[in-house]
Amino acid sequence: MKKHFMEFVRHVGWLRLALYVLALTVVILRPAPGTPGEYHGFALARTVLVPTLTPMVFMGLLLDVIMSLVLRSDADVAARLRYRTAIVSDLSVALLVVVIWIPYFRALGQ
Repeated sequence: MKKHFMEFVRHVGWLRLALYVLALTVVILRPAPGTPGEYHGFALARTVLVPTLTPMVFMGLLLDVIMSLVLRSDADVAARLRYRTAIVSDLSVALLVVVIWIPYFRALGQ
């Protein structure tokens, strides 16, 4: 298990791994749809800061996909494999973020 994790980290890199951890953190900390904003304590982070950071994390994932596509076009075979892994991982995590957060953002419009 540790070998597979380290191989994955080697393919995607530590900075992308930090982006994935941040994305999974905003997924875990998603408040229930329709939750009003709280302005004191940890509830401030959950109801105000995390919903504000979520679109930025999502856009960061998509920006990394674009950059990986650009860099992959002029790379050797080994680097292409690394960029392909990064693209698939970025898109998977971005899809997870969208699927989890859609109910919350829909409730804001009602």
